[in-house]
Amino acid sequence: EDTKRLREETVVYFIRECNAQGDEETAWRLAELLVERVAAHVQRKLARWRLTTEDADDCARDLFAALWEAVFDREPSAE
Repeated sequence: EDTKRLREETVVYFIRECNAQGDEETAWRLAELLVERVAAHVQRKLARWRLTTEDADDCARDLFAALWEAVFDREPSAE
């Protein structure tokens, strides 16, 4: 693992911090980076379920929608 690469948890922290400061553009750019990092992992996990391509895409889309809902939630309980 690259020791200079930020952990995903750290990227989530920065997404939340940028969003809280009103810098939504940077928050969404970081969110896109996070998707790029975890997309292959998600696809590998979904492949184990032997879903159709359409169902796997739907699952991934739902997963990322739930992720963004949680990450961009400003309520203290979401931390």
